[in-house]
Amino acid sequence: MLLANTSSVSRPEEADPELAAALRAESGPQDSVLVLASSASLLDPTALACLADPALQTASEDLPHRPAHAQLEALATTRAVQLFGARYADVRPDSPAAATTVVLDALLEPEDVVLDLRLAHGPHSALRRLSTHRWVGHGMGADGRLDHEEAAALAREHRPAVILCGAGSYPRHVDFARLRALAEEVDALLVADIAAGTGLVATGLAPSPVDHAHVTVASTHQQLGGPHGGLVLCGRDADLVLDGSARTLAERLRRAGGHATAAGRPATAAKARVLGHAGGPEFRVLAERILAGAAVLAEELVLRGRTLVSGGTDTQLCVLDLTGTDLTGALAERVLAEAGVVGTRCRVPADDPRDADCGGIALSSTVLAQRGFGDAEVREVAALVDEALRAVRTEDRGVLAVDGTVLAGVRAAARTLTRP
Repeated sequence: MLLANTSSVSRPEEADPELAAALRAESGPQDSVLVLASSASLLDPTALACLADPALQTASEDLPHRPAHAQLEALATTRAVQLFGARYADVRPDSPAAATTVVLDALLEPEDVVLDLRLAHGPHSALRRLSTHRWVGHGMGADGRLDHEEAAALAREHRPAVILCGAGSYPRHVDFARLRALAEEVDALLVADIAAGTGLVATGLAPSPVDHAHVTVASTHQQLGGPHGGLVLCGRDADLVLDGSARTLAERLRRAGGHATAAGRPATAAKARVLGHAGGPEFRVLAERILAGAAVLAEELVLRGRTLVSGGTDTQLCVLDLTGTDLTGALAERVLAEAGVVGTRCRVPADDPRDADCGGIALSSTVLAQRGFGDAEVREVAALVDEALRAVRTEDRGVLAVDGTVLAGVRAAARTLTRP
C-alpha cells in the first residue's frame, strides 16, 4: 500500500505560511457567526478523518487501490440501502444536483415535460436553464402550502414525463403518497428531492418518499454532516420495467450514473461513515434537536411580529415572508451577514415569478443543533435575527438606511453565542 511519509510532513503553517494565513482568514469568521443558511452543515469529525486518511490519498486512480475503492463504494451503498429502506442506491454522485441529473438522464427523452413542484420557493434551477426538456413551474397557495389542486391541473394539462417534488425551501412535510397518485393518473414518474431534509427522513422524523416516489434524491452533506455529495435511491419500484425499455428502473439509473463524475475514495469513505452514523442513537438525538430548534425559532419569530410562510414549520426551516416590509430577501441576506448571521434568500408565495427578486429569507436550525444549542440559545438567535432586520428603516424620500451600531451589537452578541 502506498502511504504518505507522515513523519516528515510539516504543519501547514510551517510548510506554507501564506496558505495557512488564508485558511485562518476563511475559518475564523465562520467560527464566530451564527450559521442559519438552509443548506449549511458542520462536517462530522469522523468524516473529516476519512477525507484526510493518507491511505486513501493517491495521485492516480490507476494505482492498485481500485478493489479497495469498490469495497468502500459497496459499503456505502449497503448502508444507504439499510438506512433508507431502499432496494437500490447509488452513492457515486458528487452533489444532489449531479444525482438529479443522473435521474433525469435515465428517465427523460429530449423535449419531455417536467412538472417541477420544487421551484415554487427556491431560486431558479440550473438544471432547468441548461436542459433540453420543457419545464412547467408551480406556485404555492396563498396560505404558503403546496396547492395540490393547481398541481393536478398542470399535470393533466401538460402530461409531464416526470413530476419533481421536494422541500428545498418549503417548511412543511410533503404528501408524497398524494403526489404518487397524481403521477400515476397522468402516467408520469415521481422523483422526490429530500436533499435539505435527508437526516430527518433517515431517522423517521419526516415522511420518507422512498416507497412512494419512483426515485428519491438525497444528500450526504447538510444534515448528515458528510462530504458534499448526492444519493440516488429506489424503493419498491427498483425492479419496475418502464414501457419501451428492456431494463429495470434500477438498471437504467445505474447505467446513467456511470457517466457522471463519481466521488473519489476519501469522499466515498466519508459517505460510508456518515451513512452508518445516521442509523445510530446519537444521530437520532441530533435530529430531534434540529426539529425542536426550528419549532422554537418559529415560535419566537412569530412572537416578535414576524410573518412565517405557512405560519410555522414541520422541518428544520423557518421561512420569513418579508412582503410589505422595507426588505427584500437579498437585502435581508446582506444585512444579516453584516450582523454575523448567515441566512438564505428565497421566494415566497407573493413573489412575481417573472421577477428575479426574492421576498423571503430561509433560516435553518441544523447548524445550531450541531453546535449543541438548546431552547434558550435558539431564542437568543431569534432575537438577534429580529434585531438585525429592524436595523433597516426608511428615511425621508424613501431612502433606506441601516443602523450600523445595531448591526455591530448583534455581531458582538453572535460572537459571544458561538464562543466554545
